[in-house]
Amino acid sequence: MFDTHINTGKIDLVVCTTDVISHLHSYDELDDLFRKVSLNIAENGRFLLSYRDQTNELIGTDRFIPFYSDDEIIMTTFAEFFDQHLDVTDIFHIHENGQWKMTASLYQKLRLYDHKVKDLLTRNHLAISNEMVSKGMTYLLCRQKSNNEELL
Repeated sequence: MFDTHINTGKIDLVVCTTDVISHLHSYDELDDLFRKVSLNIAENGRFLLSYRDQTNELIGTDRFIPFYSDDEIIMTTFAEFFDQHLDVTDIFHIHENGQWKMTASLYQKLRLYDHKVKDLLTRNHLAISNEMVSKGMTYLLCRQKSNNEELL
């Protein structure tokens, strides 16, 4: 998918935020994405990446995550943790014609371990310039490693 957005020149900024990388199917696909970013980013270009570190799995009722509600809709996510992926169930309660109706959908996401993501960045010659963690999200600003850094 990344290939379809590349023109002939180098890219100044690549932005990949929230849940984007967790929808890849494997760490091999993530490795491939980081390799393509590294090969196509301009010399002074930047790669902004954010993701939710899932190293520590949620247990019990903490696996139910309310993410939106108003007078007409209640949305909750249920997360089930496995070694390499998460099963995610989105549960929607929708108020229509005086009644509440429930629908649900199930999908898998890649389980993101902070150390694995950072290792793949490093292996693909991307250096972390800045890092911030806020409300469970990790934000990384990356750049290509210089030749001196690769020798270390």
